[in-house]
Amino acid sequence: MIELEKVRQTLAELKLTTAASYLESRLQYAAEHEMSYAAFLSDILGAELEERNKRQTEAKIHRAHLPYRKTFEEFDFAYQPTVDPKRVENLRTFAFVESASNVILLGPPGVGKSHPGSSPGARSHSSWLHSLLRQYKPSCRQFTQCAQRGQAGRCDEEIHKAKASRD
Repeated sequence: MIELEKVRQTLAELKLTTAASYLESRLQYAAEHEMSYAAFLSDILGAELEERNKRQTEAKIHRAHLPYRKTFEEFDFAYQPTVDPKRVENLRTFAFVESASNVILLGPPGVGKSHPGSSPGARSHSSWLHSLLRQYKPSCRQFTQCAQRGQAGRCDEEIHKAKASRD
């Protein structure tokens, strides 16, 4: 039992808190299933990594200060039948970020424009996306006017500047 406490303490000192908390139950499971040392180590470190990734994702979403938390899966196409599901699915891939393309959601209040912007479906991009949304929130009218006048080039320049400052 002293060895178990020593291992738990070492895991805690290494900041492997999930592994430390699961140690006893995972050891028991490993013994019952006759797992190899490598399989046990892979199991407990996998649990640690999964928990860390979950905490990092939650922290990123929290830091993004999204107005509310919605997912793409929750988007109600029945409420908004004019929205093309393929376009929402395309937003979900965040391919527009990589290609530095514009995504401008236009429409009156209450039609679902904020929902895709608040959906951290590609969570690795959620903090950057929010910073971009926050940066352009004051000039949203300018974007709308720009798009309505067909001056997409001006919008593209702003997006490229924002992307360059991120890189």
